[in-house]
Amino acid sequence: MRILVSLCALLLLQCCGVDQTPDNSNNRVSLIEAETIQIPIDSITPYRSKMIQVVKDSLLAILNQEQNQIQIHSLETLGLVSTVNLARSGPNGVGELSAFYYHNQDSIFIISRFIRGMMLVNQQGEKLADYYPPDSPIQFGTLVGGSKFPPLLHKNKLYYAVLPHGGFDDPGLTGQSVEICYDLNTGTISESQSYPKEYESEKNIFHVNFSRTLGDEHVFVYTFSSTPFLFVKSNTTKDVSRFAIQCDDCNYSISDCTDRDLRDYSQAEDAYVEDITNLSVTFDSYRKVYYVFVGHAVPSIDPTIGIRRTFDEKSFSILIYNLAFEKIGEFTPAEHQYLYSDFFVDNAGLWLSNNYRFNPDLVENQLSFTLLRLE
Repeated sequence: MRILVSLCALLLLQCCGVDQTPDNSNNRVSLIEAETIQIPIDSITPYRSKMIQVVKDSLLAILNQEQNQIQIHSLETLGLVSTVNLARSGPNGVGELSAFYYHNQDSIFIISRFIRGMMLVNQQGEKLADYYPPDSPIQFGTLVGGSKFPPLLHKNKLYYAVLPHGGFDDPGLTGQSVEICYDLNTGTISESQSYPKEYESEKNIFHVNFSRTLGDEHVFVYTFSSTPFLFVKSNTTKDVSRFAIQCDDCNYSISDCTDRDLRDYSQAEDAYVEDITNLSVTFDSYRKVYYVFVGHAVPSIDPTIGIRRTFDEKSFSILIYNLAFEKIGEFTPAEHQYLYSDFFVDNAGLWLSNNYRFNPDLVENQLSFTLLRLE
């Protein structure tokens, strides 16, 4: 149970196609740190949120799991505009909120922990519909979500991430579903994505980590933790191409993990931290670029503060790719400042959370984000 819960926090996919390595010889752009915003929160609202969504360019929807609610903040005034309070039980009960897709005030699709279907609620928290998958030969586990893999409504179809159905002791994850598509018109499901061939011998449960973004011309772009590729899937032909991920500032594994017992949670987490990993990918529709977050191989015990790192406390670089999936830039932020799991993109640029627990400037009664401008 501990492993499953932690992986739900982490997941905050067999592909075929042509491997491609574009010319990445010139880093022509970078990200420049600009202004910082502080969004005030009360004492019972966590200063971290794994699920953030920009709504209509001017609003920020933020998951508050502690209170089982979605908070809507203004990006102009930074004040709280409204709150979607969700009951855990009763006629409108939805269980423990895990992720959401805010379509409009009357259509908010939500995922709850350990429930194998999505639900539809409105701004008042009233449950309007359940979308449980019908009987199907497609096997998958619990639904999950987060800023790295948000639920998505696209062409009247719901896309959501799922955990492996066979557990993590199976001999490999290749071919197991990682994303399901639910057709709202027909009530049927199909597999949208599965783990690539490299996962045939994967034994570390932390490498189930993956990410997805909807890119230009409606292509779906995926990253997987332990494979050095962007997986790009055409929305029309469903063909998948691979493009190499190349990080100049990243080193490879700093330890020999062969002596680790990957069935042990702590040892598996240490091995993950001490290896290079793909963390997430997101599309900037304003500037027409992709941001690829790559985690560095770092010591499991942070040498500067002497404390063991968790899986979401790796130092990282942000790679910048154009629409042809050519790498055009790279930015490596300072350690102990940003959270790679808490971010959003708006018309100003990419915003990263400053609420890293060891950030010396951390203030726990606010959500703090720094703007990274593409230049």
